[in-house]
Amino acid sequence: MDISSLAWGKRPVPLLPKSLCDLWHDDPLPAWLTQEVSLPANATVNTLGSQYWSMSSSVTPRLEHYIAFIIKSRTQSILTLRCFNQPWPPGLRISEISFSVRSHNLLSRSGLLNNPDALIAVTFAQLLGIPGLGIKSLIEITTLVESAVELSNQVSSELSAGLGAQVIGESGNQDGSKWRHLLTEALHEPWVDQVSEQDPRFRAVLPVGQGTLEERIERALSDPTSSTTEVPLLVGCLPSVRQIVERLKMQYLEEGLGELLSTALGHKQPHFDLIAARLGWSGEEPKTLQECGDLKGITRERVRQIEQNARKKLPQHPVFLPKLDLGISLLESSAPITLPAAANLLIERGIAKRTFSPVSLLDAAELLGRRTALTISSNRGERMVVSSTGEHKLGSVSRIARKLAGQAGVASVFQVVDKFRGQNEQGDEAIAAPEDFLSEDEVRRVLGADTGCEFLDQDWFWFTDLPKGRNRLENLAKRILSVASPQPIASIREGVRRVFRYRASSNPRYRSLVVPPQTVMASFFRQHPAFRIDGDLVGNVTPIGSRSLLGDGERALVDAIRASAAGVLDRKTLISACMARGINENTLSLYTTYSPLLEHIGLDLWKLRGVRVDPAAVEAVREQNQLRPRETRLLEQGWTPDGKLWIAWKLPGNTSSLVFGVPGAVRRYLANRTFQAVAKDSGRTFGQVSINTAGSSYGYAPVLRYVGADEGDTLLAEFDLTKSEVQISIADTDMLSID
Repeated sequence: MDISSLAWGKRPVPLLPKSLCDLWHDDPLPAWLTQEVSLPANATVNTLGSQYWSMSSSVTPRLEHYIAFIIKSRTQSILTLRCFNQPWPPGLRISEISFSVRSHNLLSRSGLLNNPDALIAVTFAQLLGIPGLGIKSLIEITTLVESAVELSNQVSSELSAGLGAQVIGESGNQDGSKWRHLLTEALHEPWVDQVSEQDPRFRAVLPVGQGTLEERIERALSDPTSSTTEVPLLVGCLPSVRQIVERLKMQYLEEGLGELLSTALGHKQPHFDLIAARLGWSGEEPKTLQECGDLKGITRERVRQIEQNARKKLPQHPVFLPKLDLGISLLESSAPITLPAAANLLIERGIAKRTFSPVSLLDAAELLGRRTALTISSNRGERMVVSSTGEHKLGSVSRIARKLAGQAGVASVFQVVDKFRGQNEQGDEAIAAPEDFLSEDEVRRVLGADTGCEFLDQDWFWFTDLPKGRNRLENLAKRILSVASPQPIASIREGVRRVFRYRASSNPRYRSLVVPPQTVMASFFRQHPAFRIDGDLVGNVTPIGSRSLLGDGERALVDAIRASAAGVLDRKTLISACMARGINENTLSLYTTYSPLLEHIGLDLWKLRGVRVDPAAVEAVREQNQLRPRETRLLEQGWTPDGKLWIAWKLPGNTSSLVFGVPGAVRRYLANRTFQAVAKDSGRTFGQVSINTAGSSYGYAPVLRYVGADEGDTLLAEFDLTKSEVQISIADTDMLSID
């Protein structure tokens, strides 16, 4: 669900905030009210919380009046009470909550609209003390903020649970798996790095944000707390994006270019014909400035200005134009070929509907970020499309190399050769036939002629002309150095390795990623103007604070560790510190496994990468950690008289995303199975509980929320092996057969 769609009086927003529901938990509702909205006869004020929508479907005017009445009549008793009892979640922006105009203006004048920490800590007295804020605004603000916080935490937890499960096995958490599956599935698409808000054809269906879909999805997956509200919006936009992609695939070359230009210029743009003629996108050869000026009766300078403004409106990254790519590949495989023959070939192969000049095709390729070895040459008065390298298929090398270098920041000639032969990705097909395979020397020769390519040694290279912010190695190094600078190259390399490991595990597309050796990274930092290098230490030329480079979640993580006097935290302390800052345990598990900012310095111990810590302090934390009693979640297991396998676990503090281990003695009965989760006392179903091969079980969170589970409670799971059903309840420890 989209946070911006939350509204009081509509599902799932509670009618009263949890703080008031807890305070008046046992106060009964009037009989006339329970009858009017079809609530149980014994319903209490607590029923007006989040559970209301599971019992009723509407809010009547009399119910709305009753809620306002009980708050107004009991105002004095709630003044010192905090409105909310949880931290503000990283990634959630107050601007995403759709307050009414009145409530928005009141919060803005009070300064709370731009201060989430103050808003989440506000008391009822402070809210009611805002001039002009009445009971109606109080109810709206508290319930919408509470719902937005819970939804943001839910999205973050589900996403990080689905991703974090890869560390220990496949997750049975259906929501987490859903997020992970849909987002990583999108990363498999060949167009994912060609769709962004810069492309006017896709702008209307994309959520607000910046970057290509690939960049935005990777940000969401690598840092689930960073703009967590964007995750469901990204998932929701994918069907519309795919629909546009399928439509664009059916367009002829001139139609695709025409739509891109018209949407970029705007439908009321009077200069479409002029720009199309100047660029050659109507199919004819590009016209000169003078020819275009004569067509419209304007000067050459005015034509140049119009063209310059039009070019600025086009996306600054390669855009999705499948017929343009097919046309380039067709001409590369057919060169040398005369211009008339090439134009006819484009029509014969269904790339163009009518005659389209190869000259215009090559100009469009250059303008729209396609690299090709094709040029126009004259031979005995006949203009021809030829390959500047004189060798078949070499025009693809530069495009492949740029793609690989874009994924990692740097790449090697060996990766290009493997990609050309289709050997580096599962299910990947060779780009060329065996007789056209390239050697490493041929790749070096082609890339050596590319003015944007610079070699770091004889095998590794990078591209200096990538758009700003698109070099992944540069971005990663800056993030790492924003926490501590300078750092040894080896430390930065290990941080890069953690991220590459995550990307490869989450998407087969990135299994070809190779972490460059230290010598190559040193050469990269020497050549890159943003870095300075002194021996084996690397730093930023211009100091950059972590606040501008890190997501909300990673900033909270950095703050939690920096708050430690020793600069080192064990897992339990780290969990506590991060949860106090709104980071759930699943997200933290993802960070401790893949974040480039963390360094694992021993069993259950973490520090910030590049930050020096006192060895004595580390040893003290280690000893303290060893002396701490080990928490045992598993209590006991056995069989019921009617043949059900039961297991009892002790619940930890965080029950939002639990993973329980099945004891080895009974694991063979449950491994690789999925069970329908049922609340034992009511019979209601809540998704599924799954157990993987290693005996890790997942999927308890929904039913535990329903039964009101808390830290220290005993979770009793009774597995019916014949019905594939598990009954969940909270049991008394005394009732278990524990010696």
